[in-house]
Parts: sequence; structure tokens; C-alpha cells
Amino acid sequence: MKLTLKKQINEIALRIIYWHPYYTGKIIFCRPRGGLNDMLCQIDKCRIYAIKSNRKLWVDTSRSGFHDCLSNYFEPIRDFYFGSPINNNYADNSYFPKFLTHKIDSYESEFDRSFRKFVDKETRTPLTFNFKSYYSEKILLHEQCGGGFDSIRTLDLLQLKQDIRRKIKYIIENLGEYDSIHIRNTDLKTDYKYFFNKLRNKIKRRVVICTDDFNCQQYARDFWGDKLTVVHSLIDTKGKPLHLTNFKKTDRYRVNIETLTDLLVLASAKNFYKCQTNQGRVSGFAELAESLRSNPRVIKRLLN
Repeated sequence: MKLTLKKQINEIALRIIYWHPYYTGKIIFCRPRGGLNDMLCQIDKCRIYAIKSNRKLWVDTSRSGFHDCLSNYFEPIRDFYFGSPINNNYADNSYFPKFLTHKIDSYESEFDRSFRKFVDKETRTPLTFNFKSYYSEKILLHEQCGGGFDSIRTLDLLQLKQDIRRKIKYIIENLGEYDSIHIRNTDLKTDYKYFFNKLRNKIKRRVVICTDDFNCQQYARDFWGDKLTVVHSLIDTKGKPLHLTNFKKTDRYRVNIETLTDLLVLASAKNFYKCQTNQGRVSGFAELAESLRSNPRVIKRLLN
């Protein structure tokens, strides 16, 4: 998605139309699930509803593929708060879904394939609300996955912490002019050997391969030889997606920074190559990189 002037004007108009001179004290508690693109899309969905309903938005990404708080990676922003509101005097207020009363900090969730939603393990209640409806309850919970192209709107609000952006900026500047390739080959599979062969004669300069698959990275080292620059070495997760792998806290922090580095490296390349997986879809991460490429202003905001 390209954040055109029209889209920016629509955003401003939304804030003007739904402007309120007072705050109701109500909130949305967003606990996005899934990988980075899903996480950012779910935040944007809740953000828009928060503007329309005059609620404050709290975003807890500890259950997402990040498994960590966004405050460890991004500067605070005015559009929403990082973390949980549970310790902020909301414990006795009303909740939706209703079952959350007295268990907002203790319920367990799982993905229900019949609903195609995350549900409470005990009651099987979907962990969300109707985004077209009005609610009198103080706290609305939304804990779901789901991607799309609106993730760039959340990225447009964010700025990386100083030490992280310095590190990523240094990597990109030292790469010079390069091409980038994204390969997803864990939960979604890609015939990356065939794809590399298709690109062999197209790529004349330095190339960076960003992938979630250890074996793909090892194969790329042999296939591309001196053309390849490895930004960081992968941990072998035995085919498990990074966002579903249980890392130690220090390893998780490193993996998350590497994920953000990959995203900006892909988006900053001279040419970017992505492909469909064997399931007939393009990875949400690759789509996010493509959206970021279409919005160099957002790259500049993130890094500067």
C-alpha cells in the first residue's frame, strides 16, 4: 500500500470528524497475534476503532510473534500505549467479551479452526468484538491474527529506538547498492532453488537474502557465492517459524531486531524480489517490505 496524499487527508478527516473534547475513560486492549505483518494490521484495526469510539488504545504484543513489548524497540507515540492497562485501575470495570470479568489477566487463548479465530480455552468465546457496533463496557479486548496491507499505517506512526536505528542504518549504508530477495520456507514452503535459478542472470550486483529458514540461508551461500552478503546468521529452528519458536528472552530480543533489520534491508534495496509460496500466496512479511518500499518517507521516519 502506498500512503498517498489522499489517504493522509482521509486520516486527518477521520480525526476531525470523531474529535471529542473529553475522554470517556474507556479503552481497547489489543493483543495482536501472528507475525509482524499480522501484528501491525491488527493494531491499525484497533487504532481506527479507538479514534471513532473515543477510547484509548493499549497494545500488548507479548502474545504476538514478537513475544515482547514494543517499548523495547520503538519510541513512545501519542496514538497508543505499549503494554497492558490491567494495573492501571481498570480491574473492577466492565469487560467485553463478558467472560473476562475477574480473569482478564488469567484467561488462556488458543486458535479455533472452526471459528478461524482465537478463543478463550475454557468458554470457547471468540476474543474480539464487533468493530461496527457501540459498546458501553469500559474495556474491549481484541486478541486475533490476520494480515493485509494496512500494516504500513502502523509503521508510519513508529520510530525505532536510537540504538536500534543506528545499528540498522549502519548496516544499510555499508551494503552500498544491492538487490534483495525474500524467502519464506518454514510454515509456508517455497521452491527457493527454482526461484534462485530464475534470478541468476537478473542479479548482477551484491545480493542479500532475507529468510526464516536456516537451510535456505546455507544453500544461498553456495549458490550466490561472492555475490551474497549475509546480514546475520540464522538460528536453526528445524523448520519452525521464528514467531512460533520459544527463544530465551535475550535470543528473542536479538531475533526481533534481526527481523526489523531484514524488513528495512529488503525495503531499501535497489531491486526487491519476492515469490509466491507453494501454498499460492505471498508472505505477509514480503508484502510489508513491498509497502515499505513504496513509502520511502516511512523508512526515513523509522531510521531518523
